[in-house]
Amino acid sequence: MFNDKESNATSIMSSQKLVVKITCDDITKRVREIPESFDALKQTVKAQMSKGQGQANDAIKSGQFSITYEDDTGDKINVSDDEDLLAAYDVAESNLNN
Repeated sequence: MFNDKESNATSIMSSQKLVVKITCDDITKRVREIPESFDALKQTVKAQMSKGQGQANDAIKSGQFSITYEDDTGDKINVSDDEDLLAAYDVAESNLNN
């Protein structure tokens, strides 16, 4: 049986319209599968963005990076756990038409 948080994550994950993009140093990558947890998102960032050279890539390889998104009012929001990630998905899903 799912609790409310798991049920919400499942409905968001099943939405094919939601897109996750990762940007670092003027490089943006579109993620094929939406990460289901914050740990999965961190692994995706490492896998996609640690292939190059430079200080930012070194930080990503060592796990010394932050994950943020812009909310519907233009504020930059830090993501640091599963709850923050679900909030980001909620914002993204509610603004799909924008």
